[in-house]
Parts: sequence; C-alpha cells; structure tokens
Amino acid sequence: MSGVELAGLVLAVLPLVISALEDYNDGLDPVKAFVKWENYLPQYIRKLRNQHVHYEQTLRLLLAPITTEYELAEMIAEPHGHHWKDAAMAKKLMYKLDESYDAYHQTIKDIEKIMTTIAEKLDLDRASTVSRNDLEAMLLANGQPKPSQKFEFRKRVKFSMNKKKVKRLLEELDECNKELERFTEKSEKHTPEYYTAPWAMLSAALAKLHTARTFISSVETSILKLVAEGQ
Repeated sequence: MSGVELAGLVLAVLPLVISALEDYNDGLDPVKAFVKWENYLPQYIRKLRNQHVHYEQTLRLLLAPITTEYELAEMIAEPHGHHWKDAAMAKKLMYKLDESYDAYHQTIKDIEKIMTTIAEKLDLDRASTVSRNDLEAMLLANGQPKPSQKFEFRKRVKFSMNKKKVKRLLEELDECNKELERFTEKSEKHTPEYYTAPWAMLSAALAKLHTARTFISSVETSILKLVAEGQ
C-alpha cells in the first residue's frame, strides 16, 4: 500500500477498534472488570479516542495543501474511499514531504502495526475474501457506518489483552502521532511556493465562481420579480 492508502486504512479502522472496545467494556461484569482492568479500561478507551482525533487533525493539515476542500472533506468522511487509493494523490504526498516521506511512511506502518496488535486480540469478524491485511479484512466484514452512527456487532466482543500491554501500545501510538505532527509542521515550512500555489489558486478560483453564481442567481430572481410585478 502507498503511504496515503495506508494512512486512510488506519483512519478507517480506528473508530472500529474504539467501538469494539466500548462494546466489550459495556458487556463486562463489574467484578471481572475491576479484577482484570482495575477500572483503567474506560481511561484507555478515552485515550485511544483522543489519539484518533489527533491523527485525523494531523492528516487534515498534511493533505489540505494537495487537495481541494471537497476532496479533503470526502477523504475524511470516507477514509476507505477511492481518493486514498489514487496513485496521483500518493505522488502529490511524496512530492510534498520530499525527503521526509520515507520516515512518514514508516511511522504510518508503525501505527498500523499497533492497531493490528490490538485488533488481533479482538474477537471480530474478518472478511474471508481479503488476506493481505488483517485490518482491511476486519473493516470490510464489519462495515463502515455513517459519521453519526456507531458500528454494530453481531456477537459480543471479546478482548484478550492485559492492561500493561494496552498501556504500552497507547504510549507508542502517542509518540507516533507526535512524529507525524512534526513531519507535517516541517513540510509546511519547506514546501516550495510553486507547488502549493496552484492549489491555493484553484481554491480561490472556485470560491470566486461560487460568489459569481450566487450573484447571478440573485440578479435573475430580481429580474423575474420585476417582470412579474409589471404584468
């Protein structure tokens, strides 16, 4: 997978893992929950949710200069959609990050590895038609709900990982997110003006076009009103 496609897969699977852990936590017997987790599980879920927000915000900043507003909104809303698999989009990101691209790609792989490690301990369905990536198989089998909806699981979720390992993985995820943020900040400072300018010009042109259409529509409405009054 390209760096862009892998980033999208991680963005898509994070809400699934969070929902699965919430479902698991809701079904735990209070006594067993205390014995196994000492009431830390809700805290870990909250931290994972915060990491999801951090990751999404970083991707927004990273992709904004190489996408239109519409493309970016669609990519965030559909993290497993076609834009993430677009070869042209992957090349744009490579040019933008330049010498930082390999380090960025490795960090995304590290995040994928962390999420795979957690997902392996979740008793969730996998799509049998996909074998190249466990996260992708899990995502396809459990669907992708709308932003305002939650994942629904056909059976009670089980999770076989101890709290020390979950804590360590969350710390690793936090460090990876911070690395991505640093790469993004550096790319903003060093991205050549000739590369970002066309996208800024395109966005400005689209904004002007929208304003012009609104003005024309307003004039047409006024003319039709005058004609109607004259009759």
